[in-house]
Amino acid sequence: QSFFFFFFFFFFFPPPLMATRPPSSRARSSGARLKRFLLRYFPPGVIIEYETQLPESGQPVMCKRVVDLLDLTPHSDPVREAERVVEEDSLLQQLIPPSRRATLADLISKMTVRLQDSEAETFARTQSLLRAHEMPITNIAFNKSGDRFLTGAYDNTCKVWNTNSGTEMLCLHGHDKPVFSVAFNTPFGDRVGTGSLDHKCRLWNSYTGECLHVLEGHLLEVVEVEFYQSEVLASGSMDKTAKLWSVETGHETMTLGGHTEEVVAVSFNELGTQLVTASFDHTARLWDLRTGRTVAEFQHDKEVSCAKMNFRGNLVGTCSDDTTSKIWDLRTNRCLFHFTDHSQIVGDGQFSCAGNLWVTCSEDATARVYNALTGTPISLLGRPLSERPEGVPPSRFDGHSAALVRVCFNPAGTRVLTASSDHTARLWRVENGECLQVLEGHQEEIFTCAFNYQGDTIITASKDGHCSIWRAGL
Repeated sequence: QSFFFFFFFFFFFPPPLMATRPPSSRARSSGARLKRFLLRYFPPGVIIEYETQLPESGQPVMCKRVVDLLDLTPHSDPVREAERVVEEDSLLQQLIPPSRRATLADLISKMTVRLQDSEAETFARTQSLLRAHEMPITNIAFNKSGDRFLTGAYDNTCKVWNTNSGTEMLCLHGHDKPVFSVAFNTPFGDRVGTGSLDHKCRLWNSYTGECLHVLEGHLLEVVEVEFYQSEVLASGSMDKTAKLWSVETGHETMTLGGHTEEVVAVSFNELGTQLVTASFDHTARLWDLRTGRTVAEFQHDKEVSCAKMNFRGNLVGTCSDDTTSKIWDLRTNRCLFHFTDHSQIVGDGQFSCAGNLWVTCSEDATARVYNALTGTPISLLGRPLSERPEGVPPSRFDGHSAALVRVCFNPAGTRVLTASSDHTARLWRVENGECLQVLEGHQEEIFTCAFNYQGDTIITASKDGHCSIWRAGL
């Protein structure tokens, strides 16, 4: 398993971390030389590595410039995009002369092809329903390459699965109560984090199944865990706190106290310097992880069930039992948009990979997609239960026939996947709300669903302990 393809340039899904500091303006103009390009497919971007010299000593130093292409689409003109990128940055004008811009355009062309490839309209189940656990599945997660996925369940275990074959690779035993949240570290996927109703988190070797650390400190159930890369694990608990843990040592490094009710969601920003938490105390909080202090509080009228940051780290989206969702501007810490279209509890929401779209799902059996930058509604996925005539069987146009519990975008942000209590998941086209496919076969409520990083595989998991693997192009 490798993310590297060595040609004149190579591609690496997440950009590598370089132990270099940004050069001064004097260093930037001191003989900067282009070394290589790297691609980041989702969200689209180019990482440009170059060598320059420190002005004081003349010592060579490696630097990088990250160019986000968050508005790239399958229909973008690669040549024009390459010209625009270079012309808007004086350093890139120096690094990439006209004779080298064709190489940059070729890379951007590869990204547009990948975006188009991730726009599958139908998925086929690779095999019959997979009996993953004897009790309800609570959560699932893919690793970065998509060749493995995790399931957590009420049988007190987490399992590691081979995506291609659907075979169980490891069963992680150790928790005394249900495993409620599971996560892989990124980009390497060599660690698994689990959070349990036994008040503990655990860190595991994802290849051997060895429990590396038992993370003790929470006083009540742990309901959410999330990694920041391979360095930190965050946990949210019913004890009204969130905690940070060192992945290397397993030691608690910070407790974030301030909520007055259960903390049910945690989400890092892209730099790992901030964390947003959601709580049943009707608020979400933004924390500065350098100080451990709250820097902003976001208010709803009832319990907040979801809080997410976008890729740019300038927006937070929240969902609440008050039937609304909100988008908050982190530059001002004020509510930017207040969405009141749903008629029942809004249980889940997610930003697209590029951060320019926001989708929510509700117990009213619909999902709604918005432009996160303008607040403009884009599409309604399904027909609200309150608007359907009694006694008339639902049609494909109506969408789900019961509450939605989970929603997610494909990596390109062109498809939405919904999971419902009606025993089905559905695939939708973002731009017009068309239902492209009904994923059927589960016999109980579907609790969770997910796309892999490439957008060509879907996992759905159900209350009855079964999960299904769906692939595009079969």
